[in-house]
Amino acid sequence: MQPTRPAPSSSAIIDGKLYLGNLQSNLDGEHRASLGITHIVSVCPEGGPSTGPTHLVLDVKDNEYEDILGHLEKAVAFIEEALAVDGNRVLVHCMIGVSRSPTVVAAYLTKTRGMGVMEALDYIKSRRKEIHPNYGFLKQLQIYVQCGYAFKPKDPTYRSWKRRYTHGVRQYLEYAEDVAIIVPDRLSIATDFPADGLQGRWMLREFEITHLVVIGSEEVPSCATNLSLQVHRVDTSEPNIDIWTKKAVPSAARVIEQAIKGDGSVLVYSKHETKSLLVICAYLMAASRLSSREAMSVMEERLVLFDPCPTFFRQSEILDTLPLGEISSGDATQDSIKSDQGSSQKSRRHSFPTTSVKHCVLPNTLSTIHEKAKERLQAAATFQSPLRLF
Repeated sequence: MQPTRPAPSSSAIIDGKLYLGNLQSNLDGEHRASLGITHIVSVCPEGGPSTGPTHLVLDVKDNEYEDILGHLEKAVAFIEEALAVDGNRVLVHCMIGVSRSPTVVAAYLTKTRGMGVMEALDYIKSRRKEIHPNYGFLKQLQIYVQCGYAFKPKDPTYRSWKRRYTHGVRQYLEYAEDVAIIVPDRLSIATDFPADGLQGRWMLREFEITHLVVIGSEEVPSCATNLSLQVHRVDTSEPNIDIWTKKAVPSAARVIEQAIKGDGSVLVYSKHETKSLLVICAYLMAASRLSSREAMSVMEERLVLFDPCPTFFRQSEILDTLPLGEISSGDATQDSIKSDQGSSQKSRRHSFPTTSVKHCVLPNTLSTIHEKAKERLQAAATFQSPLRLF
């Protein structure tokens, strides 16, 4: 039995003029005809070869180290020339219409509509909610604007940026690798956070975080307030760990419960690993009516080398004595935990190969996403950037 071909998916970015879609939106002639498409920009090798002067093919891979900057000037000029003629309509597509093609459309909007990079991406997201260019493309969009909407290898701005580019992308991937997914689309944990505001903002968007639970005195990232995330701080000043467990942990677990009930996605952030894990444990106990030992079994499935210290075991026994409350039986999170994370994962969120308790192991249902992320990190270790410094 042959696999089902993906359905065409496209979104109007500028009504009656500019459309953004997946590969199938280009391959499906009826779909193109229904939109009145006259010109096509294929931002992926699968879109070629070119069918003629109204079809521009860009050989770009979706990798943080890939050179898309060198293609933006040509792509934007192609779109501008096409839309200068009344009645023309342009479709810009890549494989799934999430990273490469939105980058090209954002470049067009920054040049022709005077938008900033984030403003352009936010606007595109309002038209096609699943878009999320990779961090490397985001940085290249910024330098495209700073260099006057053109690729200028000898421009001092470009040369200065290029020297820092590979390090910045690698740094971002390392921060993202630190995020462990406990419950897909709902609950994650991190022990480190980018100091760079743009990296932090992009990471929160990458994981679609809506609520941030900060345990301890760690500084709340400024990007969290800029994104209007709901932030809850868990005080750790209580010197008696037993008292802290009885008072602070149930409160934090309830914050997570209410956020998830409201269809939110929570990131628990702290350098206090034991205390973070206690909060996660308490939430899992409440969400699926588990004992502390059963909750720890779930955490062992999610976390590599889960090896809690004696303090964690002692405090988890205290959790068994507390009225943590329960999430209703129909809650999606409870189903996800009890069914070993469900049967599908539609989010573009990544999970990363891991080597410590900070990092999560996902079951086979998420193997495709896991393998893609693994390839990204392997590329980060070996890839020689094609962006040249002349």
